[in-house]
Amino acid sequence: MSKSLPKRGAAGPARGDEASYRQASMSPARHIGPRPAAQLQAIQRQLGNQAALQMLQATGASRPVSNGGPVIQMLRVPTQSQSLKGLLGEQNAAQIEALQGEGRSTPKLDAFLEKRKKESAEKARQANRTSVDAPTPSVSVTEPQDEKEIKETKQEEGEIQAADTPTEKYTTVGLEFEFAQFETGELLQGISHLEVAKSVGALPYSKEHFLIETDADRALELVTPPFVVNTISDDVNVPDPAQVKHVSDIFEQELKKAKKAESVGKMMDELEKSGLAFDRKNLDKEIAIEPGHLSTEMPLNQYEKLKKNNWKATLKDILDMPLTKSFKKGSGKPQINIATDALTVHEMRADADAEKTEPTDHFKIAMDAHKAEIEGVVRPAVSKLLGKKEPKPEKPSASGGKKSKHLMSKAEAPVAEYERATAKQAEAYVAMIVDSIAYKILEPSLMRMRAIQEELYTSDRLPIEKNNVDKSSTLGELMPEKGNELNEVSGITSYVKDLSALWLKDNIANVTMGIFHSDPDILAKLGGLFMHEGFIGELLKVTTARPLSLKEQRQQAAQQKEKSIGRGEKMAALFQKNKEAMAESMPDVLKKYGLSLQQLAGLNDSAARERMFHEPNTDKHLYENDKDLLGIRHDTLISAGNVQGPARDGQIYHVAELRREGLEQLEHARDKRNR
Repeated sequence: MSKSLPKRGAAGPARGDEASYRQASMSPARHIGPRPAAQLQAIQRQLGNQAALQMLQATGASRPVSNGGPVIQMLRVPTQSQSLKGLLGEQNAAQIEALQGEGRSTPKLDAFLEKRKKESAEKARQANRTSVDAPTPSVSVTEPQDEKEIKETKQEEGEIQAADTPTEKYTTVGLEFEFAQFETGELLQGISHLEVAKSVGALPYSKEHFLIETDADRALELVTPPFVVNTISDDVNVPDPAQVKHVSDIFEQELKKAKKAESVGKMMDELEKSGLAFDRKNLDKEIAIEPGHLSTEMPLNQYEKLKKNNWKATLKDILDMPLTKSFKKGSGKPQINIATDALTVHEMRADADAEKTEPTDHFKIAMDAHKAEIEGVVRPAVSKLLGKKEPKPEKPSASGGKKSKHLMSKAEAPVAEYERATAKQAEAYVAMIVDSIAYKILEPSLMRMRAIQEELYTSDRLPIEKNNVDKSSTLGELMPEKGNELNEVSGITSYVKDLSALWLKDNIANVTMGIFHSDPDILAKLGGLFMHEGFIGELLKVTTARPLSLKEQRQQAAQQKEKSIGRGEKMAALFQKNKEAMAESMPDVLKKYGLSLQQLAGLNDSAARERMFHEPNTDKHLYENDKDLLGIRHDTLISAGNVQGPARDGQIYHVAELRREGLEQLEHARDKRNR
């Protein structure tokens, strides 16, 4: 994923233009607050929907949260549109309402809504002269549309009436569609995760734009900003799969038409006809390529061209790239990102992973064995810390006299129940901390990959091993040894996200607080555990290894010459080598995590802990990792403080990427809840 990852999925830092799509219309607000529906409808008829909403807020009808702002966390998201233009209109309306309900509207937005409120109120007063039941007029999200636009939008989508049933809780969902492919030999072949275009407008909830990025195998990917979606129930923070499918189907329909275009530029023309415009005003705009974007799939001639141009491509170069007609993957379903709490992520992941067959690939086999060793250290320590132990039944003494007061040893004592942490919290925590510790073993491989990419990026002379070079050949074909090494390390550092059905885009300190945020005592206890020398020592036995001596290295090399080394043995050797590389840094990484938890526990109240997401994830370059933090692929993480989702019942939201069969995972969660 690219540096723009904080924009992906259901989250992202608030930046960009507050304006949204001019074509979109804002349907009458569908908010039902704590007051009876009939009373709200009466207010709506008299003042207009936005004025009614503001009146409810002004009278204290909305529910406050820790930040003191008015929050209405109930919203029925409309799903009546059948076109992309209509969908954007519905989402703009719902997202504006959500912003107001959460007390997150900006001065610019407030000024616009105040203007529209007055217009709506005036029209309502005029309408009431002839009928008290006159419908509330539609308004534009960004600025007033002309009468023709409003009339056309109404004719296309129809009036969406205010709901007279209780509204629902909601979260946010982002989608990623791999939908088109440019031809072989083009300028950006072998350049992955490069942002090449950004939409003209942004959706209001996150202030984020739609993006088009390159992906592996010459693919183009559309990345959406967060959509507001209702949850499957009031007590389960999982987006409604029917609403997600509604959004997905509309985009798939439009993208299937767009990918048939002759070039990238004409593909954008097709999307613009559907209501999604991309910024193409400055054709000379230069798009910078960074080392993390490079792969050995680049043709030598394009490599030399980009390097000569200081690793920059113009927007015109990209728009002129022809698209292939034979792209098959574009008919697939999107990658789904959801904003939800850590316990929901754990439950969904456990359900999805339980259905997988035994692994056959050697990387997963090696990682599963590594995780099992770590869990053998972590689980009993966490159980002892959070659990209450039952005494061993008293036994008669050898003489038949009084019963002994002997208790079971610490190793034998079972955990009967959790005193303050629920079993679900403890299970989620053990699974997630084990992953974070285990995946750290891949950091040396990630560093090696970055080093090879930097070498390709800066090298004055490539180590090409062939004479009479065909410059249309790829770097991997011309440098097989270097190419194989890069493919090996890049493969496992990308595939690590697919080891489980969900990839949680947050660091483990934030996730731990998400699980135990209401109990600082548990945070303090866990912090102390990870700063305890004895516990650290046990973890180091399974996460690190001493470097082999020169004699041992020679013996190992001799053994490898005598027999053919299989994939499994190569993976075992890689894990051993990486364990050696982690021996020096791992103790400090574990202690730093423990210190983070103790600092969080030391904050004086729950609200302060919710606001201070310790060790916030920052924008990182592609495949860049933080040596001081547990886990891997920190370039994919999104700061919990930037997650676009409503504050709800004190819960902390994270972004989870559903790596496989995303819609099916949501449907399973819904069906499980309904059973």
